[in-house]
Amino acid sequence: MTILERVLELKKTGIPDSEITKRLKNEGIHPMDISDAMNQSKIKEAVSGETGYSTQGMVPSIMGGESYENGSSQEGTYSPSSSPKESEDYQDYSSQESESYQNSYPEEEYEDNYAPNEFSGGGIAMSSETMIEVAEQVFSEKIKKIETDLKLVKEFKTLALPAIKDFDERLKRMERQFDKMQIAILERVGQFGKNLDSVKKEIEMVEDSFEKLNKSKK
Repeated sequence: MTILERVLELKKTGIPDSEITKRLKNEGIHPMDISDAMNQSKIKEAVSGETGYSTQGMVPSIMGGESYENGSSQEGTYSPSSSPKESEDYQDYSSQESESYQNSYPEEEYEDNYAPNEFSGGGIAMSSETMIEVAEQVFSEKIKKIETDLKLVKEFKTLALPAIKDFDERLKRMERQFDKMQIAILERVGQFGKNLDSVKKEIEMVEDSFEKLNKSKK
């Protein structure tokens, strides 16, 4: 028996999941295998529940479709019959009503008393004028915004120019000071090298004097 079959068998008896996991751990099964089997059992239960629900829902719908077809067929076979006397009375009444309507409301000829070209032309002209006015207003508003932005840029330029010049001058001064410091450092290094040479010569002279003293003692 596989672990999944064991889990399904224990679930059928009504044991909760925590108790099932404990029992399987006591039996010496790895926890990963237990969790996989539990997940597979949940998926299997969900799939079996969905299929059962769908099959149960299909039965009444099929039965309802059959009853609807039977009812529609019965309705199609029913054809109400009218007596010839009733049809003749209805035709006489409809003819009398149409004659009275024609006598009370004679036909009138209506003439189109408007100038289509003038009306349509005027409407188009007004719509174009309004569109032009709206476009001009939008354009003027945008120009005003651009003008205000340009004014702000000019003001910033006038205020920032002296500060930028001052900053530039300070940078130039700092560059000059760095150049002077570099020259001074190089000079100091050169002097240190010269001092080392002089010290080296003095050390050599002392060594020569010691050698001469040693030779004289011998």
